[in-house]
Amino acid sequence: MTASEVFLAENFSKQIVGNIDNKDFMDFRNKRRSPKKILEDNIKGKLAEMFICNGLGDNNILSTMDFNIYDEGVGDDFDVVADDFKIDVKASSPKAKCIMVEEKKMKSWEARGKPDYLIMVSVYNSGINWYCEYVAGISMDEFLTVGKLYKRGEFIPNTTMSLKANNWIIHKKDCFTSEDLVKKIRSTNGI
Repeated sequence: MTASEVFLAENFSKQIVGNIDNKDFMDFRNKRRSPKKILEDNIKGKLAEMFICNGLGDNNILSTMDFNIYDEGVGDDFDVVADDFKIDVKASSPKAKCIMVEEKKMKSWEARGKPDYLIMVSVYNSGINWYCEYVAGISMDEFLTVGKLYKRGEFIPNTTMSLKANNWIIHKKDCFTSEDLVKKIRSTNGI
């Protein structure tokens, strides 16, 4: 990521740290995050969103991101928005192999509208440099068809890590490559 993108992500994240719920997950039974962890998570999330906007732009698909500062407990509806579709971007570690959506998040989408696509981006830093890599993406319709609900305490598929909240999960092997996802977006949205 460029120095200016990192600056924008850091600046935005510093402004919203006090407005973010500090639970590690939406499930109330989980630990709280420190302000430092909230800042880091939000920097990663905003960089992942920028990465997706850049990738769409590279494919001549115009999209926008939300840099508004909301009151505590209020956030944007979707991470990346184009004229014809909306994307929820999941920032992950380089080792992540599954797109996961908390059951509570899914229920909130049912009330206010679901994104059209879910995309997972690996975000990590090495020294002062930040890096993003596309991991996997899928349409919401396909996610709801192929994804499976796993309960708190069950293991994330093919790992020894237990879930801290109920999550809908799909493995990246069941998702699109970046090139195939762009084709899917173009054909579905007439772009």
